[in-house]
Amino acid sequence: VLNAAEKMASSLNSRVFNSHIRNNVSLAECVGKHIGITAYDPKSNGADDIRMFCKEIIKEVNKHEQK
Repeated sequence: VLNAAEKMASSLNSRVFNSHIRNNVSLAECVGKHIGITAYDPKSNGADDIRMFCKEIIKEVNKHEQK
């Protein structure tokens, strides 16, 4: 699956991030209640995963801004 995603991203001049967001109960619950995971259950795996993904995105944006 990752190989297919990387090929598709390449064809779109994009990329696949390294972060993985694990599925968990807190993620499902916060969506139903329209509350962000970091506010709903900040210590959950889902919140940790989202924070790591955001850090990865920020790092990528900063890399492009420095060019």
